[in-house]
Amino acid sequence: FNTPLVADVHFNANVADVAALYAEKVRVNPGNYVDPARVFKKIEYTDAEYADELKKLEDRFVPFLNICKEHHTAVRIGVNHGSLSDRIMSRYGDTPEGIVERKAEGKIKNVGGYSDPNYEWIVKLGPDIVFCEGGTGEHVAMADKLRKSGIDCVVTYDVTNIDLLYDNIWMVASAMGLSENANSVIQAFRGTFDAVSGVIGYQASVRTFIALSADPSPWTSGNNTFASSIISKVSGTNVFDSQSSSWFMVSKEQIHAKQPQVMIILHNNEITSQEEYERFLERIDPVWRETPAYRNGNIYVFTGQAADLLSRPGPRLAQAAELLGKALHPEQFEYRDPLDTIPKFLGNDYKDYLKYQRGMI
Repeated sequence: FNTPLVADVHFNANVADVAALYAEKVRVNPGNYVDPARVFKKIEYTDAEYADELKKLEDRFVPFLNICKEHHTAVRIGVNHGSLSDRIMSRYGDTPEGIVERKAEGKIKNVGGYSDPNYEWIVKLGPDIVFCEGGTGEHVAMADKLRKSGIDCVVTYDVTNIDLLYDNIWMVASAMGLSENANSVIQAFRGTFDAVSGVIGYQASVRTFIALSADPSPWTSGNNTFASSIISKVSGTNVFDSQSSSWFMVSKEQIHAKQPQVMIILHNNEITSQEEYERFLERIDPVWRETPAYRNGNIYVFTGQAADLLSRPGPRLAQAAELLGKALHPEQFEYRDPLDTIPKFLGNDYKDYLKYQRGMI
């Protein structure tokens, strides 16, 4: 489907958790997030008891936000009289103050969107340091503006290869006084790559296509991207590496013309059984099926938490590299250990298939 699905959840944190796995956006009301449905009963709270209720909200709300981060689910914080909890009504009544308090309980500061951060809000919050992404023009401009206001900013590199990722890890850690941690992470990263490359050895490069979805004309990776760099590290070739654009939409006819030997498809909804995987393959576009990857059964689907491994440049790319290596050169890993294989679908249990990580899990 192409229409975004939005879930509007009240009085049930468990439902919000599940909705965050599947919907594109979840709307919640922090003021009633952990409260049962209203019975319109006045409850007397001491200040300490009220503080305990707010602590329960925070303890339950943060896990929901972590799910949203993992699955790229947008969150809307709702504020309206119709869903005030008994707790809020008991202390503030059906008043504007009650609305303001419920919004405040969300403990979320709106500083604009990713590509349009709000300068005034950032200055008002008074952060010790702001990290900006060098590949986003709005971030670079914002960093310059914030520095003139006396706020320290770190602008990271636009990661187009693994070496730049190392630089970013060092830069961020050093800015936070954690340079020794950065050294450990970088050494572990390199150790993993060396171990995986050692298993693969000198093998013919495998033509590989990465699709950010199973749409007939999906987004994919071009030249100068961390995804393309990872593929080359495990003796593969990104079939669209000749494209100057970093990330772009590609037609099914272009995919067919490249004749990839292996396809890696990212799919947010977790696949947990062979039956679900086969149903997924049934939805593959007929033009995609006319490729060696489909004919030879080399369609790998990274789902659930595994789908996030290749979505951003971070330390977990070491995990992605091992899984990609096993997808592109399974025989080399099986030669070392006949049980060291991965299924055609990877989900939240993807770490069970990692063997060569050097302190990265």
